Amino acid sequence: MNVSLNGESYNYLNPTGYYGLTYSPQTKMSLALNGYYVHTLFDPCNKNNLSMPTSFFETTLGNPDLKPLKVLSNTLELNYHWSKTSLTTSFMSYIYFDNILHAYSADRNRFYTSLVNDGNFYGNMLSVNLTHRMFDDKLKISLQGIEEYNFIRGHTYKMYKNGLYDKKRLIYMLKKAYMT
Repeated sequence: MNVSLNGESYNYLNPTGYYGLTYSPQTKMSLALNGYYVHTLFDPCNKNNLSMPTSFFETTLGNPDLKPLKVLSNTLELNYHWSKTSLTTSFMSYIYFDNILHAYSADRNRFYTSLVNDGNFYGNMLSVNLTHRMFDDKLKISLQGIEEYNFIRGHTYKMYKNGLYDKKRLIYMLKKAYMT
């Protein structure tokens, strides 16, 4: 990956390991587990060029203690089909180890911010999707419910966000497309 920021280019190598397994006990049902692990190998202090005072006379550019980010993600999915209806349920979970975030400080005259590694960020999402096809498969009605629960557990921040969302779709196909 190459990033150009303020006229400076940085090349990053992000090795990623993917894995997955699908099991189908019958033709109408499947269960899948997929995931990946990413370990960034770049020096993250490149992304943190803020001058930080270390004493009355000295400053440091960026945060030399900033560590690379590691991410683990897993998705478990269940698919079931009957007649013209399908149900898909999935649970996705990911962890950002040693999450990089902003830490703020101030003295009498200045306000400072710096990127630091602090705690882990956890993301979880449960999704249920029900789809039904009608009128010779030209009309498709889809209802989806999504529940998200994300939180950070660290020294600086301990926070969470929970959300419940729904999506409704109505798709009508005017003409069948044929692939050759």
